[in-house]
Amino acid sequence: MKKMKNKPHKPDYKPIKKHIFLLFFSIIIINTGIYGQNNIEKSKKADDLYWAGVDTARLTNEYEIALDLLTKSLSLSQEVFGKQNHRLGRIYTAIGNQYKNLYQLENAYQNYRLAEEMYLLDSLNNTIGLAGLYSNLGSYFRGQGNYSEAIRYNLRSLNLYDSLYEKNLLLSPAQKRNRFFAALNLTNSYYESNHLEEAVEVIQKYARQADAESRIMLESNLALIYSDQEKFNEVKSIIRKNITTYISLYGKNDYSVADQYIILGKVLIQQDLQDSALVYLKKAKEIYGLYENVEEYIVQIDRLFADAWLTMKVNTQNEIEFKKQRISNLSNATNYYLQCLNRLNDIQNKDSISFESLNKSKYQIINLQIIRQLARTWTQIGQISTEEPEDRKIYFKNAMNAMVAASELAMHMRTSFISEESKLLFAELQRDIFTQTLETAFELHELDRDIKNFNTALINAGRAKSAVLVDNIGEVEAREYSLIPDSLIKQENLYNANIAYYQEKLFQTSSGDNQNPGKANYYRELIFKNEQERDDLRAFLEKNYPDYYELKYQRKEYSIKDIQRSLKRNEAIVEYVITKHPELNSGDIYILAISKEQYLFKKISYDETFMERITKVHHLLSYKGFIHSGLNEFKDYCNNSYEAYHKLVDPITPIIAQKRVTIIPDGILNYIPFEALLTKKVNMNSIHYHDLPYLIHDFPISYHYSQELMIRNRTAEKRKAKRVLALAPDYKLAQYQNGNTPMLASIPGTFEEVNFIKELLGAETYIGKTATESQFRKTSGEYDILHLAMHTIINDSLPMFSSLAFFPINQDTHDDGWLNTADIYNLQLNARMTVLSACDTGSGLLRTGEGVMSLARGFLYAGSPTMVMTLWEVEDRSGTEIMKEFYKNLKSGKPVDVALQNAKLKHIRNADPFTSHPHFWLSYISIGLNDPIFRGYDAIFYIALSIILILVIFDQWFRKKGGKKFNH
Repeated sequence: MKKMKNKPHKPDYKPIKKHIFLLFFSIIIINTGIYGQNNIEKSKKADDLYWAGVDTARLTNEYEIALDLLTKSLSLSQEVFGKQNHRLGRIYTAIGNQYKNLYQLENAYQNYRLAEEMYLLDSLNNTIGLAGLYSNLGSYFRGQGNYSEAIRYNLRSLNLYDSLYEKNLLLSPAQKRNRFFAALNLTNSYYESNHLEEAVEVIQKYARQADAESRIMLESNLALIYSDQEKFNEVKSIIRKNITTYISLYGKNDYSVADQYIILGKVLIQQDLQDSALVYLKKAKEIYGLYENVEEYIVQIDRLFADAWLTMKVNTQNEIEFKKQRISNLSNATNYYLQCLNRLNDIQNKDSISFESLNKSKYQIINLQIIRQLARTWTQIGQISTEEPEDRKIYFKNAMNAMVAASELAMHMRTSFISEESKLLFAELQRDIFTQTLETAFELHELDRDIKNFNTALINAGRAKSAVLVDNIGEVEAREYSLIPDSLIKQENLYNANIAYYQEKLFQTSSGDNQNPGKANYYRELIFKNEQERDDLRAFLEKNYPDYYELKYQRKEYSIKDIQRSLKRNEAIVEYVITKHPELNSGDIYILAISKEQYLFKKISYDETFMERITKVHHLLSYKGFIHSGLNEFKDYCNNSYEAYHKLVDPITPIIAQKRVTIIPDGILNYIPFEALLTKKVNMNSIHYHDLPYLIHDFPISYHYSQELMIRNRTAEKRKAKRVLALAPDYKLAQYQNGNTPMLASIPGTFEEVNFIKELLGAETYIGKTATESQFRKTSGEYDILHLAMHTIINDSLPMFSSLAFFPINQDTHDDGWLNTADIYNLQLNARMTVLSACDTGSGLLRTGEGVMSLARGFLYAGSPTMVMTLWEVEDRSGTEIMKEFYKNLKSGKPVDVALQNAKLKHIRNADPFTSHPHFWLSYISIGLNDPIFRGYDAIFYIALSIILILVIFDQWFRKKGGKKFNH
């Protein structure tokens, strides 16, 4: 007889709770006389129905029956207490749990929010209820892969439990245990979102305070983290101790023992001890075979069986035998992965894998993980198979079908997320879905040269790097063209502004020398409240304004034909995508190059040495102490920059030669301006930076975030009556009260730079004390060009707190002088170009994935499609001279990229041996659109000439026509 799989061993406190419940109501009845016998009976029956529903779900997994019981309990409770009463909170929470179990997520969320509404009617006396509810909400979001929201609610839950714990108000063992369950939920969310250090910190804090069983659960999570960190000895010590404890408490066939075998199996696979792993996994599966309703756990074990076969080494020198045994192992892995999909989704075979079949499943995150591994096995079989190419294509097509379905599912899942933070984190975690789809498309393209495979790669390259930014810009456009009242848009903007302000204050009060735990908690409360209200408003907009929802998520993912139609004959786009081989310091760089007539799809392999070359090039260019560098550093630069060119650019020369090139970089490639690469090997007997064969001599180069945004932005025509706004603070007079901020030095030449722009273009200027944050906020939306000659404080670990340094007015208001990236996102700009002529503006500029924001993205989102900015500090007036020349070129009608190229080339021609160093002139780059900002005199001349020619032609035509009539 099989026994039922239960939750972790937990005492039944129901009789105690019922006793307190009835005693409480007896007191009310005696003291007030309001409730008659009928209400007593109803409240008792409601309580019995509540516990019957909870126990039915917990013990039998009969969620529909549990839901029916809980609904009846709610109805009776509402008769007794009314529909607005804090006592209904626990019932709504339990109903939400059952809807979640039934995968009716919208109903689950609505009931959770109703529970919160009830608890908040008497929040002081319902802190425990709120803490439990927020823990449930954290689990709800974690199940959807929305780890940002899961962490937010888990943290809120744990903070509430901790506040009660510190006041000795956690009275019962169950309440104390629930506090550790909240900590466990938080560590799960941290672990699954790759926040390993934060997870370890939580475990170490709460394990010391936990009872024996709670401590084992927390330490089991610690073992998983140590496993990922390859601390295998620590893992084995924890697991062996846990196994001994569980066997002594519950016997060798308890599922808790099986859970430890599963962790041990995973560790052994990571250590390449697959045979030993299979032994422990077999033990775990035998134990779970004694239980009912354990499909998810069997899937977990079968996934590890598959992982073991996928990674199992073959020890033979015979190539034929190696391929035979390796394919056998991969086939075993394939069978296990397909079994997992069948158990979770009723997918019978490879042909049943589709977006539709995966989307209706409640195991979407697990499905994504399984399909990635399944596709990897098919790809590896195709790579080593000795069959004919047409037969090998079958394996790649299987992999492609699976990965396309996974890619579509990942994109669809993200549309259910409301906050940008959630979308960013999900995009970062699921990046491998898109890059693996691209890799598979490349393998197929190598076999059949089918342009469809290139299009698949193109789409997934964009999804891997810029999908959230595209969504954000789509959201702005949706607001503009839908019928949402201005009052609601203003309300959302207010929430965003409050969140940005309170986050900045939280950062200031929880770091550096200004730490204030009391104020920090106060700002956390305000952030949580504003985020929740903002997300509720966004959900309301999506539900009640269908045109807004449709416009917001309506994506046009462009094919190569679309892109080629948008390109001019002298333009080309080059996109790079970096992938990493699992557990190796090597990988591949995929290059997708497109011109008006051609395209190329290349793969180049890289190793640790190549990445070190890129790092050295960046270091030499950006290093402030470059003045002390000598011949050895010059040789390093020449060798490394040429090798980078040879690997990254030379293979696509047929596509990009003599064209204006837009580069969409990835990963570490974001840290170098490609103009710095050398196209030839050079004589290195002496230092001669002034005449090196820089790539900038061959063609202008600009950068962009994605091909999709590049095409979309080209259709946007923005022009304001006021042309240029330029600001330059005086840092000698500025006093910033943020203790985390260094003293800001004056930037050479900024006043001269701004005054030059004023004379050349009639700019509105604010210099010194007038260059304030409030002035910029008030007027920035009125101008066609924004020029900000000011410092930027870059925070690489928390980029949303990177800030432009205006002149400070009031440190306790929104005019404290710091305009951070979050603030920029809330601006409404109409500028076609923004120039950040500042020190260190672009540090950490374009990062891998979408988890890290930059100032450039903020301005693009706010409505400025073209950016010119610096990648490192320039401590010399050369930057000012380059900016002057740049604006002259712009005014003459040059495109942005050509204007910047010509300004740099002029600097090189006129520079002395010292200032010819690329540190002085290579830091400026352009991002986004490159269309001319001004028509220029040449354009006006040619337009006038064309009009004259047309008039002459018409005049001659009329003369001839008139002559014929006369002769007739």
